[in-house]
Amino acid sequence: MDWLTEPFEPAFMRQAFAAAMLAVVVCSLVGTWVVLRGLAFIGDALAHGVIPGVALAQLWGLSLVLGPS
Repeated sequence: MDWLTEPFEPAFMRQAFAAAMLAVVVCSLVGTWVVLRGLAFIGDALAHGVIPGVALAQLWGLSLVLGPS
């Protein structure tokens, strides 16, 4: 069983594992809420709406963070 517990001996690995588990719980709850509310298509449309802004910002040499806004 050492092969299973040995990677978690350093403190940063335990913190990374805890952060990953927190992300799993939060994302699964939010994802379930989005699907049950029927908002999945809104998220898809929003993601596709951001793509032209990022592409134009890249072409014009602007900040990629400010391009879609």
